[in-house]
Amino acid sequence: MVPVMVPLHSLTEWMHTDSVKSLLHSFRSLDQDGASFLRCEALHAEEEGIARTYLFMDISIRTKILAFFTIGTSHMYVPAFETLDEDLMSSMNVSARTGYAPTYLISHLCIGLDADIPMSALFDSAMSMIRCSWKTTGCRLIRLDCSDTTIGFFESKGFTYIRKNDDQDLNQMLYVT
Repeated sequence: MVPVMVPLHSLTEWMHTDSVKSLLHSFRSLDQDGASFLRCEALHAEEEGIARTYLFMDISIRTKILAFFTIGTSHMYVPAFETLDEDLMSSMNVSARTGYAPTYLISHLCIGLDADIPMSALFDSAMSMIRCSWKTTGCRLIRLDCSDTTIGFFESKGFTYIRKNDDQDLNQMLYVT
């Protein structure tokens, strides 16, 4: 079986809405937050243009979602923006007025139960999508929030730990292109 990557917005064009919802609700993962996002929020994010979700699917016998990732745009406060080198601040597009910089956001990397897809494949696919967008629109920062157990994985991919999120349950990581 070779997984096929399918954009969620394409599924909504090919399938009846109830069928798409049924497929999304069938996804199970140890990552409860990710699975909940897919079941309850991913379609809304697609419809509103907030984020794009990409599904790794097995379509050989019975259509099944094996894994997914979601990417979008966000912003990040750069508290030391006044002390950053002016060229770096300009290339990061940090607003001199507010201290916020635009970022790409990888909001979910989620593997289903019994799926034989490595996290690195999901991550590499998400980064590939961002690189395509980056060539068109720019934006030097990529942000993600991760659990304590995955910090090492993302650091090995070039991300830097920034801080805990506001709820203190996830770690904000940043990559500068």
